[in-house]
Amino acid sequence: MEASPEDLAQWFGMLGAESAPVDWQQRQEWAEAVSHYVRSKPVTAEALALVQTLSQDVKWEVRLGIARHLISFPPEIFESLVSQLAQDANAYVSEAARVALARRVPRDKKKGRSRHTDLQSTIAEIDRTYGAAAAKAATAFADRQTNEVLLSVAHDIKTLLTSILTSLDGLTGIDALPKADVTRIRKIRQGLDDLQGLLVTINTFSRSIRLELREEDIGALVAEAAEKARENVASVEKDAGVVEVVLDIPASLKARVSRPHLMMVLTNTIQNGIECHEERLRFRPGSVKVSACTEAGILRMTISDTGAAVDARQLAKLQEFIPGNSAKSNGTGFGLPIAKRYIEDHGGTLRLAMTEGVGLVVEIHLPTQTPP
Repeated sequence: MEASPEDLAQWFGMLGAESAPVDWQQRQEWAEAVSHYVRSKPVTAEALALVQTLSQDVKWEVRLGIARHLISFPPEIFESLVSQLAQDANAYVSEAARVALARRVPRDKKKGRSRHTDLQSTIAEIDRTYGAAAAKAATAFADRQTNEVLLSVAHDIKTLLTSILTSLDGLTGIDALPKADVTRIRKIRQGLDDLQGLLVTINTFSRSIRLELREEDIGALVAEAAEKARENVASVEKDAGVVEVVLDIPASLKARVSRPHLMMVLTNTIQNGIECHEERLRFRPGSVKVSACTEAGILRMTISDTGAAVDARQLAKLQEFIPGNSAKSNGTGFGLPIAKRYIEDHGGTLRLAMTEGVGLVVEIHLPTQTPP
């Protein structure tokens, strides 16, 4: 179907008309038509509005009509839609968007497809062939196997590490060591301490947890998490005073949560938001905003920052929540996967989005009551 700017404007108006709902198959045809339009002609306001509306359609078949043409969309439309569609609840839609992203972003030919893209493709193929239940079971099995391997490797590394630290402590007790050797030993010790910290993180990620839910004052909990986040940044002798942490939490807001686990999630995400403002060992002015409210039995929390902008490729990798993916050059990539696991253990969801040209947005939804 060949579309004109007038057609696009008319279709967009019909979508907004409550009196005459448009059949989903008609919306699917429009998705194809507007996709072909933006691929070959200057993007108009009507075309952009229609694409964005159809990309959020209630029918996955309509969203797929947009997703499978993403690769040839102009950059401004591609960037605005790819992260949204890549985390779509429907496997066909999310896979089409991920394939578009993988093909759109230049890759090192020697590396080929990333292991993360391969994993997502495999899960999507299982979903298509055997259904959502099979894909969920396969994902859970893969998670269990991964956790067992991580715990086994971490245990072996810890055993070796203990032996190395014992030997190193013996060296530090030797009198009259040259100053240069003392400095080298101190650096080695620092590196080994960092490795011990990583092993603790791996254990935290890999072990199952048991939550003890209690009614908590969410405002007080968030305030404490913000203070801990600032202390963590200051502990490595970094002054982030120019980054403001803004809390927008109703005074009476309470919910049943596991305090230590939600505290870890909030501290980590707020700290990440602060550190995103660091440029060349200094922090530029900005803010991290934490807001919360309850709606229809759901505690909704949002942590957003004005730090470094996250592009579509970075966001898509972070949204996989696979350890090792990090937006920070010195990050381990375990923080967000651990946070997601803790929130899901509460029966909630954690999602990532981006504010165009600004920073990252973490959205947390938690049930305010324990399941029956």
